[in-house]
Amino acid sequence: MLFSARLAQDFGVDATEVCARYRALPMLPEYEQIRSGMALRRIRFGQLLASFPQCQAADVAQYVEIYGESLCGSIQWFEGAREALLALAQRVPVLIVTESREDIARPIMSALGLTGSEWRLLCSYAHGVTKRDGSTYRLALEWMGMLPDTLVMIGDSWEMDILGASKAGIRQVWQADDSISLPETPPPGFLGRANDFSAACRLLFPEMSE
Repeated sequence: MLFSARLAQDFGVDATEVCARYRALPMLPEYEQIRSGMALRRIRFGQLLASFPQCQAADVAQYVEIYGESLCGSIQWFEGAREALLALAQRVPVLIVTESREDIARPIMSALGLTGSEWRLLCSYAHGVTKRDGSTYRLALEWMGMLPDTLVMIGDSWEMDILGASKAGIRQVWQADDSISLPETPPPGFLGRANDFSAACRLLFPEMSE
C-alpha cells in the first residue's frame, strides 16, 4: 500500500511491519462511541506511528490523509458487480447499509462512482444502531417505508448481515464462496448462497443472466 511505502521512504521503517502493526491495533470498546471515522483513524494512526521510534516526529494528520488517498485509489469493483448493481437498481429500490462511519463510507462510494441521490447510504454509527442486533435493519425498513418480507439483504457477513437482517424479518442472500461451510441451521428467510454479488442478483432475478 502507498501509505506503508511512504512511511518506509520517509522514516526507514519496514513497510511490511507497518501493515502488520496496523492490522494488530485493537478496536477498544470505547471506540464504539466515536461517530467520526476520521477521528478514530487519527487515534489509531497516532498509536501506530508512536510504536515506531523513528516516527515520533511524524505528522499524524498528514499520514492519515495519505492513507485515505491510498485507500480510495485502490478501490475497484469486483468483476460484474457494477453492472449487476445498476441492473438491480432498475428493478427495485436499493439501500446500501454499512457498519462503517459515514465520513469513511462516502469517499469510498465516490471512488466507485456512486454519487447520485439515488444511491442511499445508511451508516450504523451515524444513528447509534448496529447490524448485529437487527436495529440497523429495522431503521432501514423505516427509511424505505417497506414491509420486511418485501426486502432482501445481500451481504457477506453471516453474523452481521444474515443473522442481523433475519432479526428484523428481512430475507437474506449470503454472498460467500463455496469453500466456506454453510451453517447447519440457516435463519428464517434465508434464500441461499451466491459466490459473488452478480450471482446473488441473479438468484433474485434470474432474467438478469440473459
